[in-house]
Amino acid sequence: MIRVSRITRRFGTGAQSGIFSEIAEKRRSTKRFNPDKPIPSSTLSTILSDTLRTPTSFNLQPYAVILVKSSTAKKNLSTAMLGGNVFRVNNAPVTAVFLSDLEPSKRIDKIMSIEESYRAPEYNAMMPLAAGYFTGEGPWLGNAIKNVAAAAMSPVKPMPTVSKVAAWSGKNTAMAAMSFIHSSTSHGLDTCAMEGYDVLRVREALRIPDRYDIPLMVSVGYGMDEEFEEIKRTNRLQVGEVFFDDTFGNPTCE
Repeated sequence: MIRVSRITRRFGTGAQSGIFSEIAEKRRSTKRFNPDKPIPSSTLSTILSDTLRTPTSFNLQPYAVILVKSSTAKKNLSTAMLGGNVFRVNNAPVTAVFLSDLEPSKRIDKIMSIEESYRAPEYNAMMPLAAGYFTGEGPWLGNAIKNVAAAAMSPVKPMPTVSKVAAWSGKNTAMAAMSFIHSSTSHGLDTCAMEGYDVLRVREALRIPDRYDIPLMVSVGYGMDEEFEEIKRTNRLQVGEVFFDDTFGNPTCE
C-alpha cells in the first residue's frame, strides 16, 4: 500500500509540487529597496503567521522579532548598521530584527500551557527536564560536565551533546528567519538578510534586553535593483560538493 503524505493530500501533486522550488529559485538578496512602496498590512500579517509555523526544538519558539517600520526607528537603527545596510534599513518598508532567547527555560511554562491538551501526559512530564538539558542554558561548567559524562557513556549507548545556549537558540531563530524570507518571497517581496551591524548599538537603539542575542536581521520590501543593473544570480557549489551519500566525502549520485 502506498502511503500518501499529509503535504500531498493537502496540496496535491503535479504543478503544485514545484511551488517551493519556484520560491527558492526566485529568492535573492536585494541591494536596493523602493522607499515609496509600502507592504500591505494583510500581506505582512500573513508572513508573520507563516513564520510562527517554523519548527523549533521542543516547540519552545526561542525567538522574538522587532519590526522596524517607523522613520524614527529606522533612523535610530541605521546608526548601528555597517556599509550598505544603512541604506537598506532606511529604505525598506520593514526590517525584521531577529532576537534569540538566551533564557529559553522561561518559556517552558507558557509552551506547556498552550500544549497541555495536545501532548501526551508522558511528554508533559519529561519535557521540562529534557528541554533544560538540551538548551545548554546555565553555567558553562555545568554544560562541560554534561558533555564529559556524555562522552564517557557514548561507547555504551547514544548520548546527547549539549550546545551553548547562544548556539542552540541561534539555530532555532535562524530557521524562523528563513521561513520569514521564503514567505516574503512567495508574496512577491524582496529581502536581504544582514549580519553587518554593531550589536551594542542595536541593543541600545531598540531597547533590547540582555536576555536576547541578535543573530541577524532581514529587510523586506520591493526591490529596485533592476532599475540600476542587470540582475545576476550568485553561483552555488555543486550538489556533490555539499551532499554526500552514506558517509562524509562520498558525493551523492542524485
